[in-house]
Amino acid sequence: MPRNELLQRYQVFADDRLEILRAGGERHLYAVQEEQKQRQSKPQESTKDEDMDIDWHDFVIVEQIDLYEDQDMVVSVDAGL
Repeated sequence: MPRNELLQRYQVFADDRLEILRAGGERHLYAVQEEQKQRQSKPQESTKDEDMDIDWHDFVIVEQIDLYEDQDMVVSVDAGL
């Protein structure tokens, strides 16, 4: 059997349905604050570790470019390399 506190809270919810929305909103704000605290306490990991998580076997070749000896590969200035 639920304790008196829970019964009172359930009675408030039954009497005023908007109270359920308020309680849900407060719970959401609490969850967001906890997530922000967790992000701040967690040290920033390097992007190198994130690059290591790439599964290179998921990539597929969609087009193959054949270059012949008489063709030169020209890099344009606009390429941004």
